[in-house]
Amino acid sequence: MARIPYFDFSQASPALAQTMQGRRPLKMYGLIGHADESAISFLGLGRSLLTASSIDAGLRELVILRTAALCGANYEVVQHRKAAARIGLAAQKVDAVVVGIDTPMRIDAFDEKECAVLQFTDAVVREVKAPQAVFERVAAMLTHRQIVELLMIIGFYMMASRIGETLEIDLEEDAP
Repeated sequence: MARIPYFDFSQASPALAQTMQGRRPLKMYGLIGHADESAISFLGLGRSLLTASSIDAGLRELVILRTAALCGANYEVVQHRKAAARIGLAAQKVDAVVVGIDTPMRIDAFDEKECAVLQFTDAVVREVKAPQAVFERVAAMLTHRQIVELLMIIGFYMMASRIGETLEIDLEEDAP
């Protein structure tokens, strides 16, 4: 059970209610809904990262899953396993990326670009700043826009993980 009650969207401000139109009633939204204007910005950034990023959807989901796994965020792992399945991401890759923080990732499941991006993700989550060699490897494969979007995806899902874990978010009823 969550540490705070889920927000009652019948009490939402007009702006938040408008932002929520057409969205599934996820438990995460029920937690961040308490933050009104900040929730609106959070939802806008999340949607942008999921729908307008120049990073390939499969690579994006690997990064999200890896970030969530490193943060110990079961809710985000469960949600994004479903997202990965919807876009056809190989189960072998998903399983390899969601190993815990103390378990080395099986890099043989990934291509060169995926390995570089996942190594970068690990460094940013664990050390805040990726070492120069790790950064240069990713910079040789991604555009400047993609590098910034990658950092925003990692940071956003670190924040989502901390919200969900600290507030002890419940899994959705349709969780496997």
